[in-house]
Amino acid sequence: MFSIQKASSLICTIVVALSSVGSAAAQGLDLTLFVGRAFPIYNERLTLAPPTPSVPGADVTVVGSPLLKADGGPVYGGALAFYPSEDFGLEVLVTRTPIKFRLEEPFSSFDAEQHFTPSAAYQAVASLLWSPIHAKFKFSESTIVHGDIFAMAGAGRTFHESVLGLTWEAGFGLKLYFSRFVTFRLELRDFLIPQEVLGRGRSTNNLTILGGLSLWFG
Repeated sequence: MFSIQKASSLICTIVVALSSVGSAAAQGLDLTLFVGRAFPIYNERLTLAPPTPSVPGADVTVVGSPLLKADGGPVYGGALAFYPSEDFGLEVLVTRTPIKFRLEEPFSSFDAEQHFTPSAAYQAVASLLWSPIHAKFKFSESTIVHGDIFAMAGAGRTFHESVLGLTWEAGFGLKLYFSRFVTFRLELRDFLIPQEVLGRGRSTNNLTILGGLSLWFG
């Protein structure tokens, strides 16, 4: 049973370790396979007037404007990173992410049409990785796992017919070094994607949570 004393010991160990600046990563290459989920933020109230149906003997009025939303879904891909030093790295990330838009249910039910066909997009993003914090996580008396807390920023392309220009990216993550060659990564990335939907240019913040295993060569 995980007691309060063990929890306090774990927190103290992490806090003390965070006070040291450095990285547990060695110089070399890092190959990572990811799986995760995308949570796009794109909610827009459209100023569209749907046609008013004609019903004999009744006055029908359509009130309100449809709400355009973006839906997320599973994401998978891989990344190859090169670390010229312990704290900095250069990474190329390639992912497959869903692109799905929909109008709110009342409007969809009203005209009984499918306005958008779900599709997928491929992303290729180059990033700069910075690992300023090294931590030690004490899970038991005999198990201490080294890790890095890191940040990333970059730009690239999202290959889809609705995308207009460059995709910008920022985020942060955690690495846990299970062994010399195997690392677990957990990341939160925000991809800023300029898109044109229904003839209107807008930007989508595609928040993506990724988890994966890395293999070190170095």
